[in-house]
Amino acid sequence: MRSASIPHPTRSETGYSLVEMLVALLVLGIFAAMSATTVVAMNGSSVSSARLGTAAEGVQATANTLVRYLEGAVSPVDLSQGQLQLANGCGSLASAFVAGVPTAGQGSSFSFCSYGVSNSSGSPAVYSLRICDGGAPGLTLSGPGGTVPLDQTRVVCSTKSGSTTEPASYVAFCASLPSLPIAASLPTGCTFDPPGGSAADPYLIVSLSVQANRVPGATGAGSAVPTTISEVVNLPNLSGSL
Repeated sequence: MRSASIPHPTRSETGYSLVEMLVALLVLGIFAAMSATTVVAMNGSSVSSARLGTAAEGVQATANTLVRYLEGAVSPVDLSQGQLQLANGCGSLASAFVAGVPTAGQGSSFSFCSYGVSNSSGSPAVYSLRICDGGAPGLTLSGPGGTVPLDQTRVVCSTKSGSTTEPASYVAFCASLPSLPIAASLPTGCTFDPPGGSAADPYLIVSLSVQANRVPGATGAGSAVPTTISEVVNLPNLSGSL
């Protein structure tokens, strides 16, 4: 008697082998890892751009405020001679700018006579400007009414370039109009030391650099390089520059 033959099971009936399942999972894992890496990189780039934009907006507003105060600087010599026909509100200063710490590595600290932007008396007064004073990050501008709200605590004080250290945030005085953009080193004819007496240098550079990261010097996803805003300011109210 002839026995009936038993048909072999098809692929759809037997399913996938363990090896095939492992290979499929491995391929899926590779694609998942590649996708995750791309997403993380894109997210880090977005965070970096957002931080950089926020830092740029903040330092630009700070620079604008500082420039307005500096543009209103006057020479006590002019006031004492009555050329501006105003009360001598800056009698404590012997010159337009009085240096405190005009050192590249230690920042700047000096006083100057200015009208400010919220001076209700209409007469100039003495203001004090400190940038990276003592080498510590920070920028403050204070006057008779207290501290002007510049609020910059992430100021980058200096950068290392080869064997020399160049300031990243500073105010420099220039005898002639420097060209833009500002180079890493000071242009010829500019100095950190404010001029004395009545012969004031008619131009100055305001260069402010701020750290966009929560942690200074951070690297990796979400990190951003410091943002620098530089402006050249004319000092029209000082002696010899009208």
